[in-house]
Amino acid sequence: MAFIVGMVAIVAAWYILALKKQNKGLIAFSALDRAKPWLDDQGINRDVTFASYLGRPYSLVEGAAVLVGQGRDADGNTVGFCVEVSDRMGFLGGTIVHPVGLALNHKQAAFYSQRTSMPISTVITRAMDVARKEGL
Repeated sequence: MAFIVGMVAIVAAWYILALKKQNKGLIAFSALDRAKPWLDDQGINRDVTFASYLGRPYSLVEGAAVLVGQGRDADGNTVGFCVEVSDRMGFLGGTIVHPVGLALNHKQAAFYSQRTSMPISTVITRAMDVARKEGL
């Protein structure tokens, strides 16, 4: 009997976690749809990969999604980006990230954002300023 109760608990926990992950994925791709016009304007329209971060401290606005990633332009060059979108307000802002490695290192930016309560876009912009000063 205890075995059956344990199995039911495991299946219930797995189901709840799967729904939560699926919901995050739906939010992320909904955010990508909202960011698509900006990405198209920047010429980023191929091979887009990204990570999404939801809400504070990652974004400037509560309930907004931040997408950090890379894509390819028409010439085949890899381009980094950081975009913030909201369901209520739509597109909030975006930045082309140079060097692209800063966009690829989004996990470190997210960690720093969480530790300092500074939005990811600000963390990445400051990192770009440092890279520019160092001539990267």
